[in-house]
Amino acid sequence: MFGAIGFVIIPSTLASFIPHSTILALLKAKLDISFVSIFAALLAIFFKVGSEKEALKQVPWNTIILISGISMLISVAVEAGSIDLLAHWFSTRTSTASAPIILSLVAGTMSFFASTLGVVMPTLYPIVEGVANATGLAPTTLFSIITISGSFVGISPFSSGGALTLTGVTDEETRDKLFKQLLIIPFVSLALAIVLLLCGVIR
Repeated sequence: MFGAIGFVIIPSTLASFIPHSTILALLKAKLDISFVSIFAALLAIFFKVGSEKEALKQVPWNTIILISGISMLISVAVEAGSIDLLAHWFSTRTSTASAPIILSLVAGTMSFFASTLGVVMPTLYPIVEGVANATGLAPTTLFSIITISGSFVGISPFSSGGALTLTGVTDEETRDKLFKQLLIIPFVSLALAIVLLLCGVIR
């Protein structure tokens, strides 16, 4: 597993330091983590590294199905025009004082159920220009609010960060205990983000 991950990460990392390398650029473009993982799994089965039945039993299918369902619901909401409605509401109902806090709450709430990098940022970044024009706030401030608030809450068990954390825990009892902890931490983190915002640290 770690070899497969390293096989993907190492060429990409080296390509950043050696940008003119044709081979590294090719590996970075062609190597996909899904393909490499499937190939590594097939090799493991072929060489009988372990029992595939036992391995499949350790997969947290409940968590995978949960995250897939939530991601689908978020995608449906975006396609239905919820973000356009949100942008319009921000432009007409918020002030310079309230917009940062509300935006932080929105980013945090979305990140509780969806990936910060994959959903929250791509969804909320496009409304920054409209909110900035309506409230007079600097776009850099709004981008910072979305990024920090979303990242702080991304450890939620319903988000990608928390889901990946739970996926790495094979013991059922430990996973249930961690699940409950990850339900509480995001709320504390979001409160901390709002405090930092009110104190002027996030600006």
